Amino acid sequence: LSGERFVMNGRPIFVRPQPLQKPHPPLLVGGGVKASAIRAARFGAGFVPLNVDLFEVYDAECRKLGREPGPKIVLGQAWCIHVAEDPDKGWAELMPYAAHVVSSYARMAAEASNSSSPFDELVGDDAVRKSGLFHVLTPDQCVAYAQKCAAKGYTMSVQPLIGGLPPEIGWRSLELFCTKVLPRVDARAA
Repeated sequence: LSGERFVMNGRPIFVRPQPLQKPHPPLLVGGGVKASAIRAARFGAGFVPLNVDLFEVYDAECRKLGREPGPKIVLGQAWCIHVAEDPDKGWAELMPYAAHVVSSYARMAAEASNSSSPFDELVGDDAVRKSGLFHVLTPDQCVAYAQKCAAKGYTMSVQPLIGGLPPEIGWRSLELFCTKVLPRVDARAA
């Protein structure tokens, strides 16, 4: 994130654009097991757990390492918000990429002996939609959802390129979010 070129696994990497925040944007670690909380503390990163009980582990590990905990984020029910004027069309565009994310996480979880992954049982498009992990919302619905999240102290997660979603689709969603949602929500909800 410093703008320096480097090589990883034999591949040259050059990150652009550079982040506005210095020295870099806040780094957050997510996860659903104790090891993820310990890893976040070790890296000096914030934490986004699938289970809020893991905040206790994170806080204790930070204290043990002599550092203050970083940002702690509690996601609302939705892991990913996609904003579309036409939700049916939005789901049709998002679903292949949401399904890819779900199957990738389920595959990783199957390799672990202590997984508590919410992705394990999501087989098929209908299950992915009903899970509540992904939401396709109109701008009006998104404003209402933002207000509900703010009232509960939750954070909304907008992931415009989730699972390899094509940039033109992600950009459309992000533009709707920025132009038709953000101006209408309380600053705390934003």
